[in-house]
Amino acid sequence: MALEFPPHFPSAFVAPVIAARIRAEREFRDELVRGGMDHGKTAALKYLVILVAAFGQQACGAVRAGAIQVQSVESSVDEFERLASVHAYYELPLSRWWPSWEAFRDELKPHLRWSQEWQALFADLERAAESAASDAPASALRPSKSKGQRLTDARTRRRAAVEPILKAKGLSPAGWATQAEVDTSVVYDYLDGKTRPRQATRNGLAKALGIAESKLPD
Repeated sequence: MALEFPPHFPSAFVAPVIAARIRAEREFRDELVRGGMDHGKTAALKYLVILVAAFGQQACGAVRAGAIQVQSVESSVDEFERLASVHAYYELPLSRWWPSWEAFRDELKPHLRWSQEWQALFADLERAAESAASDAPASALRPSKSKGQRLTDARTRRRAAVEPILKAKGLSPAGWATQAEVDTSVVYDYLDGKTRPRQATRNGLAKALGIAESKLPD
């Protein structure tokens, strides 16, 4: 099945993502030849990371070119992540490792969100936002810049406080979610600065880290 893109994504920025898909598929096949079927899950994660990273880079490029607004990038990346995972599951195919697309998505999404490529995407998005801010009238861009800056600040603050604790405890974000008895999406959305958990959730997250709730960044 063909790789789909979010609605209204500029066609001028599609070709590099298609090229990345071709390269990713070749690397996926090569990985199976080298490592055998036991490497299927690792190869599938790499495939998805390459696709999403390529899309994110092009989305940031589109922001710099004025083709899309910076505030639309995050939702576009989330939508492309879903579309790319559907494509990967049925195109490669991956049914020998996962019984359904949902199982594939749920297992790999946390790894994708914790990858270096995902972190680099946020850094690139911040640079793209700064570039857009320098090229646009301050009065026109100020609201979106403020919103984006708040998200970036929350993400930086939260990760700086939490990641050393997770590392010391030998926990992944998914493991933290398990100990806190919350869905993994709660942890990833918190770390990415997207949400402000309810008080009961904050209490559980802090307890799983072994810290006071007041020490958990807002």
